[in-house]
Amino acid sequence: MTEADWLPCTSLGRMFEYLAGEASDRKLRLFACACCRRLPGYLESEPDRQGLELTERDVDGQAQPEEFDKIGEEVWDIRWYRRDPGDAIDCAVESLWGEVWGSRQLHAASKEEQGRAREEFVAELASLVREIVGNPFRTVTIDHRWLMWNDGVVVRLAQEMYDSRAFDRMPILADALEDAGCGDADILRHCREPGEHVRGCWVIDLLLGKK
Repeated sequence: MTEADWLPCTSLGRMFEYLAGEASDRKLRLFACACCRRLPGYLESEPDRQGLELTERDVDGQAQPEEFDKIGEEVWDIRWYRRDPGDAIDCAVESLWGEVWGSRQLHAASKEEQGRAREEFVAELASLVREIVGNPFRTVTIDHRWLMWNDGVVVRLAQEMYDSRAFDRMPILADALEDAGCGDADILRHCREPGEHVRGCWVIDLLLGKK
């Protein structure tokens, strides 16, 4: 795969095949979690919500082993979560596709309509992969002066956004980065372009030193 292939790619299989050994387990697990958060009504289930939040804390080393013992066996995401990130992704993607299939009543649709729906579904998730891992063909570095500027306001803002999921503040983060001296087009574009941002966003992770 080349950069020209990566940027428009809508094949999750090809993307994850390329990322094998490159993307961290943390990144892969957060992709699975982001898929879970797209499931309608998922967070309305108290056991599922607790399991998902525990999973997300665990990727950052903030969960204790005994917490997993308190989660019921019915919480499906915890059952596969610690085995393998590939299993996590497969389960999350297929569960999400099952929800799309049911909600759009695709069983009654034509083959062409089913195919278009699947293409749209996979394209959205491919964009989510790029949101989390960025462009693996470009190395983006952080200038330490940006992080120190104005008593560390950029880092504080990024941490607050990460903790609270206030990703609607990405344009504000871009403004703060520019004020701090950042001129990196990839970083600023990602902060300002429309689209979904989730925990694991490559810009936020870069600013917080997360892999």
